[in-house]
Amino acid sequence: MAGATEEQRQGVRHQYGHPITYMGKVGTPGSPPQEIAFRGTIVDLSNGGIGIETKGHSFLEIGSMVRTWIPMSVVPVNVPVLTRVQWVRNENGGPSQLIGLMFVL
Repeated sequence: MAGATEEQRQGVRHQYGHPITYMGKVGTPGSPPQEIAFRGTIVDLSNGGIGIETKGHSFLEIGSMVRTWIPMSVVPVNVPVLTRVQWVRNENGGPSQLIGLMFVL
């Protein structure tokens, strides 16, 4: 699918199938939203951002800032990274979603 988002990419995306932790805000009626850690899987990454697949609803909105922790493949380290949600797509009509996150510098 060659949409506007893909045309704006400045770097080549590389497949990187590793788990990722990210923070999402959720709330209940009558209570302020709280940040909660969620798990997903990195689908691909580039110099400009990452694509992730969630395990259920992501609770992320386009334009929101998201703290993520990206695992390194050869050492047991998770690198903290601030990202911005660029796009969100439902995956196969199920509860999971694909999300494009841009690195914020």
